[in-house]
Amino acid sequence: MSSKTVGNGLASLGVFIFLYYSTWIFIVPFADSSHWVHGYFIDKVWAVRIPQALLAVGLFGILMLVLAVTICSKKQKIA
Repeated sequence: MSSKTVGNGLASLGVFIFLYYSTWIFIVPFADSSHWVHGYFIDKVWAVRIPQALLAVGLFGILMLVLAVTICSKKQKIA
């Protein structure tokens, strides 16, 4: 697979996720609870939990990267 194909796929996925989440947050709450559109979206509580989990995982990853770089730089100074 070429990098252009992968890039287009990831960009399309990002646009889809953005549109799905925006619709879920900004449009669905104004629809009647018996409306058919509610069948395509998960419960509203996940609108907060998913970004919280992604933020926690992202911050943990950044912390681990900084920790790894710090440890490696200290090992190089000693040697």
